[in-house]
Amino acid sequence: MMKGYTVIALMAFVAGVVCAAPNATRPVSGPLDVIIHDRKLYSAGTEFYIKAMAYHPTPLGWGSMEKNGHVGGGFCSPKMTPWREWISACWDSDDFDGSSGAVRTPPGPESWFADLWKRDFPILQDLGVNTIRIYNVNPTTKLATENLLSQRWNKIELAEGKDHRPFMDAAQAHGLKVMFPLVADETALTTDAEDLLDQKIKNIVDEVGGHPALLMWVIGNEIVLSDPAKQGLRARINQKMDLVRAYTLQKHNRIVPVTSCVVDLPESYDFLARNLNVDLFCTNAGYRADSLTDLFTGNVNRNFTGFRKLSEETGMPTLIGEIGWLSLNNTINEQQPQWFNKVWKDVLKYKNDGCIGGVYFEYSDEKYKQSGPDQTQLGVVEVFVNSNTAGQTSLDQDVFLPDVVRPKRIIYNA
Repeated sequence: MMKGYTVIALMAFVAGVVCAAPNATRPVSGPLDVIIHDRKLYSAGTEFYIKAMAYHPTPLGWGSMEKNGHVGGGFCSPKMTPWREWISACWDSDDFDGSSGAVRTPPGPESWFADLWKRDFPILQDLGVNTIRIYNVNPTTKLATENLLSQRWNKIELAEGKDHRPFMDAAQAHGLKVMFPLVADETALTTDAEDLLDQKIKNIVDEVGGHPALLMWVIGNEIVLSDPAKQGLRARINQKMDLVRAYTLQKHNRIVPVTSCVVDLPESYDFLARNLNVDLFCTNAGYRADSLTDLFTGNVNRNFTGFRKLSEETGMPTLIGEIGWLSLNNTINEQQPQWFNKVWKDVLKYKNDGCIGGVYFEYSDEKYKQSGPDQTQLGVVEVFVNSNTAGQTSLDQDVFLPDVVRPKRIIYNA
């Protein structure tokens, strides 16, 4: 049982349940609606305070994948695409695909990445997590390839798209809501033709827009939308936010908020809060050591009003989209073992100022992450190669063993 381990997020998230004000209720227009009211988030009529975990369980078999997406081991072994290509199942960073691999030779998993979720979701439950934030899914879905194959949409040749419905079912079964990405890639958001981009968004809405585990839509991550050079992109994203609201309502008769999680640039916040077409403001501002510093109180020297006043002005709540501390070899967790508890205390402190929760970054270490060595070991669990009695390992091609995850040794004790 996880209770035998003591890890960073456990006590702080559980404490959040105690410290937060009791849930309030109010009538909503539909049983699955997620709405903003009085700068609070309501899911199906009940106030929902977000205690989230960033979740990207990259299999270690990713390490043998070639740059062109070929090869790969374990769950990153090749899988047929809608374009008749045998490409690593991990090439698109979509670890949330539950489509069947049974027709391949040798047969793959009946639900491709499901064993990873079965391994991880009970741990997330024990940590006190109620929401998971995922960053990328492939919008060429199984449902879309079935419905659009006759039209040869986007030049597809087979009904072999990604299926995220089993992932959402698994999340729901474990009491987890999902912050679900629409189109995450800045290049696609910038260069895709209008009809292609719109259909990608509709594919995702068609697939999971009616699922009860869905908490919100997210378009893009850490795009610097205050940059004057990206005025056109900001306008396009604003337009697509209107599209996803309207299409979700049309398709599923449901209200679901939409946001874009921005990089922590305080001088941009006043502008974005007034010019970004979001239902709630999401900022990855949780990398400020052991507090939120001036995030809610403001900073005159950086022309930043602070989210306490911005939230009052706009009526939008604020979500801390990532909370972490970059470090090598878990040194921060050793030297500052209370850091996350202190940050989470700040998150709760500003609950009445529109703060609706935060996202711990992240669940598992990412050994192959390219953005720097101080970003590869931020997980609450470490990942190790698994093996079976036949001598096969989770790195071997066409061997579908989930890697072993182990909660990190005691680094936090509340």
